[in-house]
Amino acid sequence: MPDQHEGPLCAMCNKAGVKTCSRCHGIRYCSTDCQQDDWAVHKLVCKQFTKFGDDQRRSPTQVRAIFFPDTAKRPRFTWLGGPPSGAEINSPASSAASGGGARLLGMNLDSVLDNNPVLHRPLESEIFIMSGRQPPGLRHMLPAQNRPNKSVGAIDPEMESFWTGSLFACGDHDLTPADFRHIVDYLRMECYREAILVLAPSSDETVQGVRLNCAGDTKICLRPHSEVFHVGISMLDDPNTLSSTIGQRIGIPLVAKGVPKAGGLPWHDRRFGPRVTDASDWNWHGCLFTRFEMRPRVEFTPRSFVVARVDRKPLYRMHAHAIVMYCYERMLGRQIVYEDPLGDPELEEIAEGARSAVNDDGIWGVSEDDFRQWYSTWAERPYARALMEREPGVGSPYDV
Repeated sequence: MPDQHEGPLCAMCNKAGVKTCSRCHGIRYCSTDCQQDDWAVHKLVCKQFTKFGDDQRRSPTQVRAIFFPDTAKRPRFTWLGGPPSGAEINSPASSAASGGGARLLGMNLDSVLDNNPVLHRPLESEIFIMSGRQPPGLRHMLPAQNRPNKSVGAIDPEMESFWTGSLFACGDHDLTPADFRHIVDYLRMECYREAILVLAPSSDETVQGVRLNCAGDTKICLRPHSEVFHVGISMLDDPNTLSSTIGQRIGIPLVAKGVPKAGGLPWHDRRFGPRVTDASDWNWHGCLFTRFEMRPRVEFTPRSFVVARVDRKPLYRMHAHAIVMYCYERMLGRQIVYEDPLGDPELEEIAEGARSAVNDDGIWGVSEDDFRQWYSTWAERPYARALMEREPGVGSPYDV
């Protein structure tokens, strides 16, 4: 939830916006860090916004809007003519958003933004997103409206093919670079929702796995640290999945598959904590299953993962958490006390230990016999019992 501040807020977080862009004066930040984090997005419209001041308005009925042409290199500000009679959009924000300019471009209302989906805070005024996207059954009839949008691709290449045709953003008020940032967050979130569907099974034959979510998924998309996630059987044999050495060593063969890169777009340039600048890097649960002891070694950039058992038996959240906690304790050489059994334990200390352990072939003495013995004592701990209450009737992972 947003912090309680009077006046404008930072475009990148929910703190007070005490700084403005020195060039365009159209967006506020709480700090230099947030301003720098936003620069890759803001620079697309910063300079051109200075050419759309009030003195450039040709009519008092014009409002400033943002156009995302599908064939242009970047989005651009534009003027939207006065509101027409007989507005078609039923909203108190009324007629500017239903302006003839958008309709002449063959667009329809795609969404009405009244909050920022990344910052989870309401907007001062509604923003209307007009889109030329057509339903799949009509795309062959209107191919021009289903071209990849190059100007959206200038923000993130992953979004170019998702947002097809041109886009138009407008409202009853003059849009600013701050509104542009809200729109970018919306475009990214919609692309994220599509990306997570890629992991959904395409057939009826599935196996129960567990999705281990990174900090971006938990803090921005409000997902739990872990959740049951059914995957298609084909994932178990997919050459693009990662085989878990940890699973092999404890006698529970596991494979993992990362959420597509587009699944990290909502928090692409957000900061989490003093050392972590990319929320996708903050998923030690996932990296324990996938990144340590991989052959060949891969870049250490974990994100949200779906983990499943190769033997096609169900993987329960309780078992996934047990493996995670076991690895943490063997890595640190001591027992970890959890206030929240589903929380992240001492991330700073875990981070330091994890980084030093990336090239440690010993993996802290992990073995099947050791895990079996550890599991029998772990199951008696209070937080283990709390997990068991959520999945009643689930015993040892070796007895599934």
